[in-house]
Amino acid sequence: MLCFSRDSPATAEIEIGTSLNPPPSPLPPVYPVDPNLRPDEIGGGEIAGIVLGIVFGVLSVVIVAWIFYPQIIEFLLEPYCRTLEAGEECQLYVRNPLEPFSVRLTVAGYGGIMVAMPMILWQFWAFVAPGLYSHEKRYALPFVWGA
Repeated sequence: MLCFSRDSPATAEIEIGTSLNPPPSPLPPVYPVDPNLRPDEIGGGEIAGIVLGIVFGVLSVVIVAWIFYPQIIEFLLEPYCRTLEAGEECQLYVRNPLEPFSVRLTVAGYGGIMVAMPMILWQFWAFVAPGLYSHEKRYALPFVWGA
């Protein structure tokens, strides 16, 4: 124990057997990991489910965009066709034999990602939100609504 008095200069008396530092806190228990567990059983199962949900969600929308490609490309080409003079043909220039397939795949892919983006962000938020404190969630809400 430390003792200071006004009459004497700063002197300290320490009782034998006492410590100035508080006792260390006990460590959290360590749970051994079974080496026979698959990686998705250790704790990555929820992220695998989220990734698979996003992939299947985007793929389903890409398939729908692939089916509706003629309507989508007509909508995208409409501003270009308005700029042409009367009598000019409104077509895309094809430089190689696979370019129409490539354009269809690109339009369907980006269209699928664009339409599926709310679901993607919802899955991301559902994964991240449980790990945030309430004050951190408050800062993240404008990001979620803005996206």
